[in-house]
Parts: sequence; C-alpha cells; structure tokens
Amino acid sequence: MSSVDQAIATQLANIEKRSGRKLAELVQLVKGCGLGKHGEIRDWLKAELGLGHGDANTLVHHALKSDGASAAAASGGQITRYMYRVPHPFGAILYKTCPIREEGVWDLVGLFIQPREETVCDVHSFVLVFDESNTDTQL
Repeated sequence: MSSVDQAIATQLANIEKRSGRKLAELVQLVKGCGLGKHGEIRDWLKAELGLGHGDANTLVHHALKSDGASAAAASGGQITRYMYRVPHPFGAILYKTCPIREEGVWDLVGLFIQPREETVCDVHSFVLVFDESNTDTQL
C-alpha cells in the first residue's frame, strides 16, 4: 500500500471514530442524501455530521469512488486566475478571480502566521468572497 493510500485509510478510520459510524454506513448516507454534486455532498456532510472540510471531501471521494481525475479531465468549466503575494514574512495572500463578477474583481484567501516557538506557529486564515446573491448563512 502506497503512503498516499495509507494516509487515506488512516483518515477514513479517523472519520469513523469521530462520527461514531462505520464506513459502510457513511457511504450509504452519502449515496442516499439526494444530492449529486461533490461540493453539495461535502457541504451537507459538514453540516449534518460536523465533519471538517478535508474529512468530508475525502469521504465523498471514497463514497463516489472518485479521485478528482474526472473533474480535471472534464470539458467546459471556468477559467480562474490566481495571484499570490507575501506582504510580510508572516503572511500570505492568494487572490483569485471571481467567475460571477466583472473582470478585475478578486476574492481573497489569506494566512497570518504567528510564530510561538521555533517549531510551533499559530495560523489564522481568512476568506473574502464577493457574493451578492447568497446570505451569510448560505455561504
């Protein structure tokens, strides 16, 4: 088993422990939730089971037997541009174009890194998304 496969197996075992449900039961929940898109199912798992983003994402890939390759090979979609900036040694900002807004409008994803010890840091993240059609709760 490759190290990636082992990491996924460990993550799935941890999801079982945190959720208190067997993997087969979780797979049935995903398949029976009535949603079709990966992101919708992931968000549903986060809300319904309180899973973190990464755990929910991994569980959806496992349940749907996908690895992201089909999405990468899909035609159509949208073109998104990214710009990365480090304004100071302890911060990084990723700007990305917003596909539903006019040219020149960027969403922001940022990290502020606060060193505590030589090998320990606190990392604070923020996201600024322009969305005029959804409420804060829907986002």
